[in-house]
Parts: sequence; C-alpha cells; structure tokens
Amino acid sequence: MTPMLQQYFDLKKQCDDKTILFFRMGDFYEIFGNDALQVAPLLNIMITHRNKEEKIPFCGVPHHSYRPYCRKLVDHGFKVAVAEQIASNNNRGILRRQIVRIITPGLRDDLDSLDTDRPNYLASIYEEPRSKSCSLILADISTGELRLGQFINCQQAMSFIDNNNPQEILARLFQHDMLQKRYRDKITFSKMSETVITDTNERQRVLAGFLTSTILARFAEHEQINLAAFACYLQKNSQPLDNFLTVKPLFSEQEMSLGTNVVGDLEIFATLQTGSSKESLYATINNTLTPMGARLLRHSLLHPLTETNRLTKRQQRVAEFVTFGYSYLEELRLLLKGFPDLERLSNRLLSKRLTPEQLATIAESLVRTSRFVKHLSLTEHCRQQLEELQTLLQRALLERPGKLGLGIEVFRPEYNSTLGQHIELATHGEEKIVEYEQQLRKQTAIISLKIKRHKSFGLLIEVSRGSANKVPDYFTRRQTMVASERFVTEQLMELDALLANAVGKAIDCEAELYTTLVNQLVGYHRSLLQLSEAVANLDFIQNSAFTALRNDYCQPQLGEQIDLKGCRHPVIESLLGRHAFVANDIGIDCQAKTMVITGPNMAGKSTIMRQVAIAAIMHQSGFFVPATQATLPIFDNIFTRIGASDNITAGQSTFMVEMTETSTILREASPTSLVIVDEIGRGTSTADGLALARAILENLALIRCYCIFSTHFHELLPATSEIDGIKNMQTEVQQDGYFSHRLLPGSCSRSFGIEVAERAGLPAKVIDNAKSFLNRGFAL
Repeated sequence: MTPMLQQYFDLKKQCDDKTILFFRMGDFYEIFGNDALQVAPLLNIMITHRNKEEKIPFCGVPHHSYRPYCRKLVDHGFKVAVAEQIASNNNRGILRRQIVRIITPGLRDDLDSLDTDRPNYLASIYEEPRSKSCSLILADISTGELRLGQFINCQQAMSFIDNNNPQEILARLFQHDMLQKRYRDKITFSKMSETVITDTNERQRVLAGFLTSTILARFAEHEQINLAAFACYLQKNSQPLDNFLTVKPLFSEQEMSLGTNVVGDLEIFATLQTGSSKESLYATINNTLTPMGARLLRHSLLHPLTETNRLTKRQQRVAEFVTFGYSYLEELRLLLKGFPDLERLSNRLLSKRLTPEQLATIAESLVRTSRFVKHLSLTEHCRQQLEELQTLLQRALLERPGKLGLGIEVFRPEYNSTLGQHIELATHGEEKIVEYEQQLRKQTAIISLKIKRHKSFGLLIEVSRGSANKVPDYFTRRQTMVASERFVTEQLMELDALLANAVGKAIDCEAELYTTLVNQLVGYHRSLLQLSEAVANLDFIQNSAFTALRNDYCQPQLGEQIDLKGCRHPVIESLLGRHAFVANDIGIDCQAKTMVITGPNMAGKSTIMRQVAIAAIMHQSGFFVPATQATLPIFDNIFTRIGASDNITAGQSTFMVEMTETSTILREASPTSLVIVDEIGRGTSTADGLALARAILENLALIRCYCIFSTHFHELLPATSEIDGIKNMQTEVQQDGYFSHRLLPGSCSRSFGIEVAERAGLPAKVIDNAKSFLNRGFAL
C-alpha cells in the first residue's frame, strides 16, 4: 500500500461505518475501497482502480463542485468526512491531510441542501439512569435554535420526536437498537460520547465553552449531561458552538403541543393513506412567501396558542390585513416573494461562514425591507442598526460580488485605497505598460521604442540598434541583441514588480478585508435576527389574511361553546370545490358537551369530526376558519382516536393501539380539552367492544371535555339518555339510500353496511346472502 493510501485508510479508521471519506487530492476529492463501491452508483460516477496488483477501487468528484454530491449522500443517510490537504514540514514527503469537517443529516447548514419550509433538527436524547426520565434536545444548527425539555420516559420523548421529524438522533450506543426498531432507516443515529457522561471535569470543560453559567444554572444534572454530549458531538464534527445563544424550552405554557395521533389523524402535514404532503392541511393553507414564514406556519400548527392575549392580538392583526383587501395583499405579496432566508443567513454570519454572494443577498433584502417596513414590529435601535448595515454593505461590496480568492470580484475598489491600487494594477496592468511606453517615446523621440516582457528579466525596453545613441542616461542596459538593445529604468522595474505582485496582493488584501468585514458584521446579528422574526410574522399574518379572503373563511369569536355555521373541511373543499362540499352547522354547548354521531360509513361522520378539530387548530394558530360564522373556546389540548392501525414493531395489535391511545385521552383530557373518538371498540368482539364503548363514553362525559364520539354500536344509543351532557346527532340517509352528508339531530337506526358493500362492488350473491342472514338475525 502506498503512503498516500495508508494515510487514507488511517483517516478512515476515525470514521464510523456510515461515514464516507472525501480525501482531497489536488483538484478532486477521492473515495477508495468499499466507500467507492457504495457511493459510485448513487452519485452516478465511474469507478476505476489503483494499484493494479491489489486493484483498490476508487472514484472522485471535483473539489469545486463537491457539495451536490455530498448533499446526495447525506440525503441517503450517509455522513461525509471531508479531509483537506495540510502542508507538511519543509514540504518533504506527501502532503499531510486531516479531517476538517464531518457533514451529517442533522449538521447541515448549507442553504442549498436544506428544506426551506421546515427546521433541520438534530435530536439528542438522554435517559437518567435512576428515574428513567428523559431529557430531549432539538437543535437546528442552520438557525441556531436550541430547545430542551423533559419527559417521564423515553417513549414519550419518542412521540414528541415523531412530530418534529429530526434528521438525526444522538443517543447512547445501547439505545441504538431500540431506535433502529422504531425508525428503521428513516433517521440517522449517532453515538453520544460516554466521556462527558461519566467524567464530571470533562463535562464542565465542554459546557464552559458552550453556554454561560447563568443559563446552565437553570438545568438539572441530567439535562446538563445532555447539553454537554450535544456540544461534544458538534466539536468532534468541527461545527461551531457560538451560534447557539440560548436554550429555549421544548414546551411553552402559552402553547399546546399536538400529539402524534392528532397530527396524523387530521393529516396536518401528510395524508394517512399515501403519506403525500400535497393534500395536507399545511399545504392547503400555506400561502407564505418566505422560508421564515413557512417555518413559523409549521410551528404554529404544531403548537397552537392557548394564551388569550397572544391569540387575540394575532387574530386582530389578521383581521386588520383582511380589511386591506385582496389587491393590497397582492402588492405586499409581490414584495415578499423570493425574500431570502434571513434567519439562516444571520446564523451563518454568526458562525462566520457567509459567502460574499450571501452578504449581497442580505444587502438586497435590506433594500426590499424598506418598502414594507411600516408593517414590521422593529425597535428604533434595530432600525438604526439595519440602516447602518445596509450602508456598510453597499459601500463595501460590488453590486453582484463573485467568489473570494480572485482579488477583484468582491469589494468596490474605492472601499479600500490599498486594495483599489492592487485591483487597478491587476485589471489595468497592460494599460499602465502602454502608457509608460508612450511616455518614453515622447521623452526620447525614439519611435521604435517598445516595452516587452521577457520570461527571465521581466519587463524590458527594446530599442533598435540605429536608435541606441538616443537612449538617455537613466536607461540601464540589460541585454544586447543582434538588431536591438534592451534596457530597464527604475520606474519600469517598480511597475514590473507592482504588476507581478498585484494579483497576489489583491487576493491577500481581499482576504484580510473580508475577515475584518465579517467580524464587524457579527455585531449586527441580533438586529438581523429581529428583522427575520418580524418578516416571518408579517408573512404569517398576510398568509392567514390572504387564505381567508381567497377561501371565504370567517373570523372566529371566543366563547365557551362550539358554534360553527356552514363549517367545511378546508382540504376536501379545496379538492372538490366550494360548491361540491356539503357544509354543516355544528354546535356543542356547555350543558351537553358530548356529541354522539351515528350514521353509515361514507356518510361523512369522520369528515365532520375532523373539520371541527381542524377549525379549532386553525383558530388557535391565528387563522380564520372555514365557516360562515364561528364561535370557539380556547382548548388546552386536542386528542383524537381515529382509524384502525397496528404497530408491528412494538408488537401491538390494532385493538391494543386503540386502547393505549384511549387510555392516554382518559388520563390527560380536561374540561377544556377537545376529544374526537371515532368508532371505538371495533377491534374486539361485539360484546366487549360495546361494553368498552359505553364505559369510555360515560367516562368522557364525566370529564366534561368537549367531545365528539361516533359509533356503529346502535345498542349504545339507549344508554346515552342515562348519561348527563350527551346529545345525539346523525348523518342523514334519505329514503332512496342517498347519503347527503348533512348532520341532523337524532340517531340513525342502522349502519347501512350492506348498502355500502353493494356500492363497493361485492358480488350480488354475497349481498343477497348477507341480507338474508340479516333478516334472520344471524348477522348478530
């Protein structure tokens, strides 16, 4: 094995099995051995071989365009270790290389590799050995968001993780099997350092370089262990820590956190059957125009507001924008369209990883902001800072700066006189030579005088032999030719030296100026972040108003009852069209807070239940709701038990999943919760299912939560008159068997299951037999 290959495989030993090593060799990153065999098909690049005897396979990608290849590998769940060339002492032997950065799914901050409308979370989970309680970190290095919270156990933490879709989970090695069973290959897992867990001194050392003592004092020991392990992981992978300014809680007293069941059952981000995001609630009401606004919308749907003042202020602002009208909003939307991701750009500034092009993007965004600044909630100090920043960037940068390292594509020449001189010489050097040549001709009256460049002597003045007697004394002879003489002057030697070094000096000066500029700009980070938050809020508000105007949603009023007139399901309405969807009036008052709905399958029960819950979420997120008139309480939580599914990986049957979810509802629901229960008890025998449905319904009525309970157990209906606070509703079936999808008072006498089966295309013989069995009472 050659010394170079030995170096490669030595570095490869520092990586785990899921890490691909990009080994810098000249203008390429080379990949050897099994890594090459794995990634070449994914990257669609050719494999060749080194060492003909051993035939070690390898492939490579150009160093200047490696990011798309890296991005593709990370999207496939790999990590990428980047090994750069480091000059060896005295330039003897092969160039030394070292891993300078490891890119993982949760440690991406390259804007081109990130989804603009969602956070790119790395989760770090630590179980306290004695109590088995669990602390969970959610961090996004692209925005500097860092959240920490506690759970009773790891299973609860996992449920929270499910809703937030982290790209990577950091955990102790013994937990990886459990995580692998739950998430399969959907998430990348990384090993938590045991040193910071067991060594108090090492943990304190890591934390001291991460967060202030004031911040750390808020957290228990096991939470500090998690923070230290998280920081250690970032350091190991050459990621900066200084862009995490504070630690926010995972939970807020002013917000609810929707459970995994609610998010799935209501298809907030993806449909249940296909997993498609295009027909989700988020996609239906997402008319945001900025990355920050889209992420705020996603957060708001996951964490609806529960604090009255915040909710009222948000809805009042939406109502104000609705009064502006559709045309005004269209103009505002044009100003917001294509607005850059200031949150991530400001975070890259804090970590000093901004490119000149990205700085120019910030400058351009500041110019655009001035056109709608009246709608932004900014402090006066922030406004002044942003004006200073805009002036500084416009004064320093070219209108469309290029890449660093060329010396002439980033800064305006007038920004720095020294750089300006170097740029002038580097870009206009030949003109300087011609000017000096013309000056010498005029001074000496030698028409044949020319300035030429010699590869050994540099710039030389060439004069024909016949004119050599006219050469002035300050010319110094350098070379005698057959037909000419060659000379230099002090001024020409100075010009030669200037021109020879101009590009190099311009590059060095540019690098120094850029470092100084970025360090100066870091002081504007907080103002940029405040602007980012203000633009996100504006985008969220205009989105809510625009969606309300376009879809004819109404402003909900606060009250203690549920009163929805002409209520619709926003997603289904968008698919069918407004006129094809059957709207319903839905009411639940404080005297009868439990609604029991009966009716056949396909008659609209589940849609009605879902649209009430969706209206509640939209209301508490700050949206208008799809109805002609709406009054809603502020719910402290929302629970759903809809559909049938098993959990094979956990060894749970459909019925077990159903009972586990129902158990959670009965334990956690309060009188101000909204509970949706759809056909409980179907997964077991009719007798057991009916008994459980009766007991669960009675318990929910005793809790006095706002509850919509659908059932096909018609034997349950007489019992509803014995339980206080229940009213019966049904989905209408007309005499000809037509399902109108209208919600009416009363109860349905039968389920019409055979009619639905007939519509589904079951053979006529089967249908006839079923009817015969039903008539004889055999079906029961």
